[in-house]
Amino acid sequence: MAGLRLADFRNLTLAEAKLVKHLKDRKRRICEIGPDVPPCSPPDDRIIRATLIRYLALGGCDACRLPETGLRVQGALIAGDDDKSTSTKGIDLYGCELNAEFHLKSCRIPDKVCLEMVRGISVDFGGSFLCAGLDARGLKATGGMQVSKCRVRGTLSLLGASLAGSFDANGTDFSEYVKRHQADIDGVLRSIDCRGLSVGGGFRLMRSKVAEALDLTGAKITGNLNLLRSAGGINTDLFGVTEESGATQFLVANRITVSGDVSFLDCRGPASTCSYSRIEGDLHLGFQSCDGDVYFSKLNLQGTVIRQCLKYKAKQKPKSEIDLRNLSVARLEDDVALWPDGLFLKLNGIRIGTFDGNADAESRKNWLMNRGDEFFPQPWEETAKVLREMGHGAEATKILIEKEREQRKARRERIAQDLAISRRDWGKSHVHDSPRPNPNQEIGRLLHLRLHLALLSVWDCSIGFFVGYGRKPFDAVWRGLLPMLIIGFLVFANAAGHGAIKPNLPQIQLNPAWVSCAEDSRGQLDCFLDHPDAASYPRFNALIYSLDTLIPVVSLEMQSYWIPDDRSDRGMIARWYLWVHIFMGWLFTLLAVAGFSGLIKTDNTK
Repeated sequence: MAGLRLADFRNLTLAEAKLVKHLKDRKRRICEIGPDVPPCSPPDDRIIRATLIRYLALGGCDACRLPETGLRVQGALIAGDDDKSTSTKGIDLYGCELNAEFHLKSCRIPDKVCLEMVRGISVDFGGSFLCAGLDARGLKATGGMQVSKCRVRGTLSLLGASLAGSFDANGTDFSEYVKRHQADIDGVLRSIDCRGLSVGGGFRLMRSKVAEALDLTGAKITGNLNLLRSAGGINTDLFGVTEESGATQFLVANRITVSGDVSFLDCRGPASTCSYSRIEGDLHLGFQSCDGDVYFSKLNLQGTVIRQCLKYKAKQKPKSEIDLRNLSVARLEDDVALWPDGLFLKLNGIRIGTFDGNADAESRKNWLMNRGDEFFPQPWEETAKVLREMGHGAEATKILIEKEREQRKARRERIAQDLAISRRDWGKSHVHDSPRPNPNQEIGRLLHLRLHLALLSVWDCSIGFFVGYGRKPFDAVWRGLLPMLIIGFLVFANAAGHGAIKPNLPQIQLNPAWVSCAEDSRGQLDCFLDHPDAASYPRFNALIYSLDTLIPVVSLEMQSYWIPDDRSDRGMIARWYLWVHIFMGWLFTLLAVAGFSGLIKTDNTK
């Protein structure tokens, strides 16, 4: 349009004449052609040609030069008439430099708007109906872009654009019916393409509806990213009927950088991802004001770094999958009981600085439980580490004990699964005509697996009860040694009360005093103790004897002097129990030592 003059625009419509007069009068406020978006076929007083808009936006003439506030039009239909354009019949500003603001509010624009490679101040289409989308690839603006409360058919593209201000699309409808274009080379259909976008004042798309993907891959956002109450995967047809679009993705925001907060509160839609990104502020997740339990069908935050707080709030558990694998967050503030159940929450590799509330073991145990067929110990260890660093040592120990129990249970389940498979294969070999394996080898394998499973079950249950899987070694004293001490005292006291205890020294057993008391009616032991030769012999004490024989690292010398007399039934029982007593003493002592040394923790168990 080089050299074009205002006089070249013949037969101005009433709306065009009003706009030209508005500029000639040097009015800085908006030129109101109409109060709202005009219909498809408006009267002459609502129509402005796209070429005239382009002419005026680029400076116009001396008589109708733009004021400091730029070109501001409201309520017009911008009719496409640029037949020479290679980009669009509508507003085509490809590669142009706009020295003033460009605002078209509440306008109907039937043809695509091309702002590709434009350099300008700010762009505002607030309340307008962009019937064929907006192409602003490579746009460089010293201000921002406003498309709030708009209706957009087709794609709004800001690929590689740079905005010093903010991007606002609050209350915008990107869901209206349009024959979808072919997917890009990566197979993604995009309603909003903001790959590589640089925004200096925040990105806001709140309470909006989107048909296909919002792609923010590689975007750099200075300020906040806010998708509050937005919905994806929605189509609205020509009659205003809303239905699911069948889209498989809503938000694609891989490797983005956000200097402020990110909010995904009360969002709905298909799978969304914000993986391997960096968020300097808080991340808000969950739904509180939405009805039902619909959230993103899947939200992938894998590998994302959150420098401040992850805040998860919900009214009930969503039927959504939330992937927090390898997430790193400085602080976790959550409704711990309202995270998704089972496989819908993935935590392996998560790194947490501290918990803000819900620092008790019971709630965190339920948060970690039942996260898949394969057991991952890392989230348990990480949770225990955080609790310990917060000063909750006892709660951390409870988490580690539960981790040991679940990890050993998973190991037994793998063996039980191998045993079931072996049984099934063995049964099939007898039914079908397939080559039969060596019977001896198969029977041996089945017996080996069954024995292995039985021994592991006994071992795991035992060390879990007596030493808390090595995490509470003192339990071996209270649950093992102390009961054995009491039982031993009762057994040995009963034996001594019936004369079923005898000296343990050979020289005493050969002493004439002991031998001569064999036929005494009072009993050999009582007779011997009354003899002068036994005056200096240590008297039997059942409690000391039980302790001496139980603790292998302690010698109280009582065991050296006395032993149950197996010539009577009570003495035989006491003798047999003595061997059990000594064995259990060694066992519980070794368990306690192993617990203190960490030998029986699953850190060292395959």
